[in-house]
Amino acid sequence: VLGNGMTRPVREMIEAARAMASGDYTRRVRATSRDEVGELAAAFNRMATDLDAADRRRRELIANVSHELRTPIAALQAVLENAVDGVAEPAT
Repeated sequence: VLGNGMTRPVREMIEAARAMASGDYTRRVRATSRDEVGELAAAFNRMATDLDAADRRRRELIANVSHELRTPIAALQAVLENAVDGVAEPAT
């Protein structure tokens, strides 16, 4: 019973780390004690929060870059289609 109680927080952290490796940064562990394991659980939760925020910023950056690249490419595509269709001269 004592050993199970002592290793439960570590097992929770292992499960949460596996979930994070799969991309689930919402998992947190309970910090029920004020010893080293409790400190580790608190640090683990801070790390999970930081990873979640970094992943969110990365996704936003990719979406913004993708949008910014699509806009000029769409304009160039329209000009080229007009040139191919004979609506505009190729020199322009």
